[in-house]
Amino acid sequence: MAGHSQYANIKHRKGAQDAKKAKKFTKLRRELVVAARSGIPDPAFNPRLRSALANARRQGLPKDKIEAAFKSASNKTDADDYQEIYYMASGSGEMWPNGISVVVDALTNNKNRTASEVRHILSKFGFVFAELSFMFDRLGLFSYAESVDLDRLIEFALEIGALDVKKENKRHNVYSNKEDFSRIADELSKEFGDCEYSGLVWVPKSPQIASKEVQQNLEKMLEALEENDDVQNVYTSISLED
Repeated sequence: MAGHSQYANIKHRKGAQDAKKAKKFTKLRRELVVAARSGIPDPAFNPRLRSALANARRQGLPKDKIEAAFKSASNKTDADDYQEIYYMASGSGEMWPNGISVVVDALTNNKNRTASEVRHILSKFGFVFAELSFMFDRLGLFSYAESVDLDRLIEFALEIGALDVKKENKRHNVYSNKEDFSRIADELSKEFGDCEYSGLVWVPKSPQIASKEVQQNLEKMLEALEENDDVQNVYTSISLED
């Protein structure tokens, strides 16, 4: 019986891991489709697509799924007619004694469905939709590995008009105005090669430091949101510890 129980547990874990991988692949595929349609469908001339392709390969998206995403991008159908949308929400109450703000980025082919599902998840954690754009900056982010020379990266990035370069979460992160994203992406790529991640992100203007308990509550909420296929990224006003 013990052996059977152990096998059942292993099988359950494998099933959960497979489901998690499938969700990750769905999100990567959607980003490829939207990125390819956002400009010229050639990574050499489309910084967003170049980043999405590099990220998909790095996270193990199979070649056939990458090819299918490009095919889908060129043959537009209602099912793959994804729209970019974001939701802002504020949390308060016992779980969030000092308040907290979040921004949820999504890619969806049904805005009503996604809004309903995201609202439902957030409400379970004490959040309500709210207009909070004044609390965040929409910036370009280019994330490089620590192996890249930081001093050289800082000097070059500032010369081409980047806003800032920071060492964060074991990465060298370059920030830019969103209007300069494509130009700076091209300049950085020529000088340093492809970065590990690039895209438009929401950065809190005044990051909050939270207790361990609040961080644990936040991580549970993030896990719940990431289970939704439409949710691509979630940003918060809380500075999470590494």
